[in-house]
Amino acid sequence: MNSVLYPTRQALDSIPTPPYKPYTAMLRKGESQYKIIFFYIEAMERYATNPKFRIMDIGYRGRIEISDVYREDETIEDEYIRDYGMAYVEGDKQERAVGVFVRDLARLSEQIQSIWWGHQYPVQQKCKISPWFEKDLIYGDWGERDVWIFRALLDEMKLINRLCTSIGIPKLFRKEYGADYYDMPEGYRYILLPTLKNYYDFVLDSVYTRIVI
Repeated sequence: MNSVLYPTRQALDSIPTPPYKPYTAMLRKGESQYKIIFFYIEAMERYATNPKFRIMDIGYRGRIEISDVYREDETIEDEYIRDYGMAYVEGDKQERAVGVFVRDLARLSEQIQSIWWGHQYPVQQKCKISPWFEKDLIYGDWGERDVWIFRALLDEMKLINRLCTSIGIPKLFRKEYGADYYDMPEGYRYILLPTLKNYYDFVLDSVYTRIVI
């Protein structure tokens, strides 16, 4: 039998921590790597509106990484977030939030950690992560899930085209998409902030030019 010993938080009090890396400091002080920190949904907007980054979203969870065309650009800092989860703030309005593991935040630079810190929700206890995110990544429970509406629409397009072929008429949709991260159209996901600009961008880019005939 193997035994693993971990230092207590009291023993880690004397460990020096970087002053401008709050999430790195959390880990060095003994915080759980899988502790979820909650942020205002606005923290995601800087990635959604920047073509240098790609948000790969499946509804209740997703990932942030550098876009393929910028992957070899050494001047761009890698702000890789392996897993984020959609969350909600308790209250009458059901305000949306986003949760990220400390381990992902701790890998970021001082500047980027400061940006995330500025978007951190002040009352963490009021935020609740999606139960599916928790089941997937905390408990390893990969049971049945309701189909995300965005995936369902892509599957429906394939079925309609198949039906058209069966009855001998041209396919209704010129292109079909898969339901995996890299197969979906760019920007085909929930609108993070309900602004008029985001709505028109979604309609013009994701729906009109990629989904319809």
